[in-house]
Amino acid sequence: MKLNKRNKYLIGGILAMFLVCYFLAVKNTLALKSQLLASQKQHGVHMNINQQVSQLAIKEQRLDLELSSLHLDDTSMQNNLLRVLNKKSEDNGLKIIVFNAPHIVQDNNTELKTQIFTLEGSYSSILKVLYELESKGSFGRITHVNFEKQRDLRSRVSSLQATVYLEVIN
Repeated sequence: MKLNKRNKYLIGGILAMFLVCYFLAVKNTLALKSQLLASQKQHGVHMNINQQVSQLAIKEQRLDLELSSLHLDDTSMQNNLLRVLNKKSEDNGLKIIVFNAPHIVQDNNTELKTQIFTLEGSYSSILKVLYELESKGSFGRITHVNFEKQRDLRSRVSSLQATVYLEVIN
């Protein structure tokens, strides 16, 4: 099948029309579609921001309630820790044996305070107090706990002592 001149011009004309249509209409349509998708995505982000703001306000109120329940005043962290430890120790039947001054290490712009204290009592009650300190308090994280069984030779009574290292990074 031979193509004559008219068929060649017809095929060339159709290809030229496709190119003209692409550059005049389709190219602009695709560009506008990508702008529309970007705009819709941005609108979705803005709609999500309002929802996040309301969730953050609720979270702030809940955290304020938790902070007020801890009764943390403008006193030092060490005083607050001692007050909470006294309360939790009374509730769980523990004794605070040693409560040393914090060990402070400064490195560049960070300050690491390690509070060391010793508790005496049963294993489960010590764990309860440590759990409440780390999860419900804002005193830092417990880096080390050393359990040691002490035996008083005079009274022949054994007791469990736990030395706790509590770190706060400022």
